[in-house]
Amino acid sequence: EYTQALKCFDDIWQRFRRERLLMDWICSIPLVLGVSIYWLAQKRFDCVQQEAERLCELAAQPGERTYLALGHHLLAEVALAQRKWEDAEHEVAIAFAALEGVEAPLAEWRVYASAARIAEQRRRKAQARTYWEHSKAVLLRLADSFEHNDPLRQTFLMQPTVKTIVERS
Repeated sequence: EYTQALKCFDDIWQRFRRERLLMDWICSIPLVLGVSIYWLAQKRFDCVQQEAERLCELAAQPGERTYLALGHHLLAEVALAQRKWEDAEHEVAIAFAALEGVEAPLAEWRVYASAARIAEQRRRKAQARTYWEHSKAVLLRLADSFEHNDPLRQTFLMQPTVKTIVERS
């Protein structure tokens, strides 16, 4: 429901402009991530680039490494879509550096999946396989954080991107 999503994002930005909230910058970080993902789904790479760069700037201020890694992951996805392999590798390397020494599975599985796609494009099959396996392991660890019969576990595992990665390895 992309039209509705864009309207919701716009409504929130309008509220931020009207009312200054004490900690609105904290809300801005996930909001910019959501907008970036929206533009990626629309294949509007110029918009993704702009919003992902903004996400990186916002996340860097408080040292929010999960969102910093996600911002660079999105920049890598833009470079991948534009077949700019070196740029994609560079962004993934920055994302990996942001994740170093922290536990951030919500970013980690995505960064490893991007790294796997880059490795495939560069014809590095063994490296790609390792990255896919790592992404899958993180996803399964996330799934295992739910009770086995929890409906959210199944919803998570049935998400198209998650399902593809889990079945691929």
